[in-house]
Amino acid sequence: MEEKSYIPYRSIADHIDIGLSDILIIASDITKIAFQAKRMEGEFDINVFIDSFMQRITMSGTLILPAYNFHLKSGQEFDLKRTLPTTGALPLAAFKRTDFCRTWHPLHSFLAW
Repeated sequence: MEEKSYIPYRSIADHIDIGLSDILIIASDITKIAFQAKRMEGEFDINVFIDSFMQRITMSGTLILPAYNFHLKSGQEFDLKRTLPTTGALPLAAFKRTDFCRTWHPLHSFLAW
């Protein structure tokens, strides 16, 4: 059996066929990536991970993350700036950044850069 080699989380985007100006949708659980990075590198910075994909597609590309929220109760209103995404750590980190904007759909919104 061939031994798997570790790819540092900062360079995962460099090992994927991503081109300049691509539209990239990332909908993934990154828990294993984060744990492995902490074990192998001693740290995992989610913003560095996001930035690595942004650098790969450049300003002419688009990075999209699902920012769904299915926890709105009856009568509760969707607030574009305050209703947190429930789709994981990656969209939650992007939600806190100023370089992403969110679409208006109350249940199926996306964050885009």
